[in-house]
Amino acid sequence: MTTPMKSLIIENGRLKLANVVTLSRGLLIAPVLILLLLDHPRWALAVYLAACSTDLIDGWLARRSGQASPFGAQLDAGVDNIFSVAILTFLIVGVPGVSHDHPRALIVLFGGPLLSLPVSKLLAGRVMRFH
Repeated sequence: MTTPMKSLIIENGRLKLANVVTLSRGLLIAPVLILLLLDHPRWALAVYLAACSTDLIDGWLARRSGQASPFGAQLDAGVDNIFSVAILTFLIVGVPGVSHDHPRALIVLFGGPLLSLPVSKLLAGRVMRFH
């Protein structure tokens, strides 16, 4: 019997390393936020940069291993959207006063893209990535 998590990372008996890398980006959101809350911004930045690098690596791995798939692309887009929303949280937690001092900038940077998620679902029948 195949579990949902196992099917994300195993296909035809082979490890889908690209999907593991993609999922790691989503899992790294929590450590970044915890480090920011514990006032360790340098460590948070290091983990954030590591998480960002996974976005470059996962697609390359999928193509290199011959395991690129529409599902993998959708998984990448979904994790990208979650990570992009997390960036707003990182800014608000990591830069005290940013939401008070620069509300228009945050609305421009994140409001439109966040609004594009339900609009894309409504118009195209699926949530599209916005970055």
